[in-house]
Amino acid sequence: MVLLSPDVCSTVEHSLNILPIFVYGTLKPGYENHDMIVRSVIKQEPAVLHRAALYTQGAYPFLVQVDDLCEHEDCVKGLLMLLSSGHYAEQLAQMDELEGTVYGLYERILVTVETSTGLQQSWCYTAGPKVLQAIRTGRLVKVNSGVW
Repeated sequence: MVLLSPDVCSTVEHSLNILPIFVYGTLKPGYENHDMIVRSVIKQEPAVLHRAALYTQGAYPFLVQVDDLCEHEDCVKGLLMLLSSGHYAEQLAQMDELEGTVYGLYERILVTVETSTGLQQSWCYTAGPKVLQAIRTGRLVKVNSGVW
């Protein structure tokens, strides 16, 4: 077996466009949807997304990064998860389906999160257009702690 250094692994991951996922809600360990991805997670670490806020109607959170719904000091705390390259595309498709991206419930976008080792680009599921409208009409409440 050949062991690769972290620098080599990082280069391979980026050449395959394999980016980690920033999770902040039900995909985190201990929540109902974590089982969906747990077998694919090869590394995870705490991460913070600055200038972002969480909103909820009670069952699960929605992350927003729009000026009229976030304060400058708002942040969301979660986990940065690197998934195995073996089923990466399939795993993303399953998460897109779970998150209702085709229905406008969530959108998967690129964000930059902060970890203990610096800034890292990652995928993140944010509130889609229908949810943003519901937030603006007062049907969801802000999670002031930024932690789900």
